[in-house]
Amino acid sequence: SVIVNGIEVFIPPDVTFSIGINCGGANSILALVTIVILWTVIVKNKSFITYGMLFLALPVGFFTNVLRIVCIFIVAKTGGMDLAIRFWHNFAGYFFYIVSLTIMFLLWWLFLRTSKQTVGMRRLVLP
Repeated sequence: SVIVNGIEVFIPPDVTFSIGINCGGANSILALVTIVILWTVIVKNKSFITYGMLFLALPVGFFTNVLRIVCIFIVAKTGGMDLAIRFWHNFAGYFFYIVSLTIMFLLWWLFLRTSKQTVGMRRLVLP
């Protein structure tokens, strides 16, 4: 069982986390949303694909961040706090960001397949 007390998480008998303000995953979620916005600007899509991708960026980012936190807890419980904080915490941030980008790409590909749309690039006019 997991006990949450404010910003502290206890996993009995001996694992305790204090969650910092920067550990909420906002940076990776904002980076994911930025990449999705750039992708929808550059790649020519039907409107429902563009809106679907923009709508799904936040839930996918949130979901992968929850997976990252759960994995950190599991690593701390099985491998110890040192392994969880010194190695896995940083590695998991990069790993799950790549997972979130992969999920977004697969969703885009699924939207393309169901709409039978061909991939095209927008013509960007820069001043």
